[in-house]
Amino acid sequence: MWNNFLQEADHEDMWKAARYTTLRTSGALTDKHGVTATTITEKEEMIVRAAFPPPPEDGYQAPSSGTMHRWVNQQRVRKAISALGEDRMGAEVVKLL
Repeated sequence: MWNNFLQEADHEDMWKAARYTTLRTSGALTDKHGVTATTITEKEEMIVRAAFPPPPEDGYQAPSSGTMHRWVNQQRVRKAISALGEDRMGAEVVKLL
């Protein structure tokens, strides 16, 4: 039926078909508290807040050196940035985070 509709479509019907087949998104992000971000700046700030939440206020201080500092190195960071994960998230998003 769809192919027949397209074959017989006039100018107005073609625009109708375009509306049916166009992905509709609001272009907005919403966080877990229901706050919506619509501008690029708001979206960037929301992503940073989600990726890097403030530390807990329980007085814990992370060690300034130790196993994490020995584990993280340029080779591991370069590999993480250049690889695509299961979520197919590109390197630009990882670099932003």
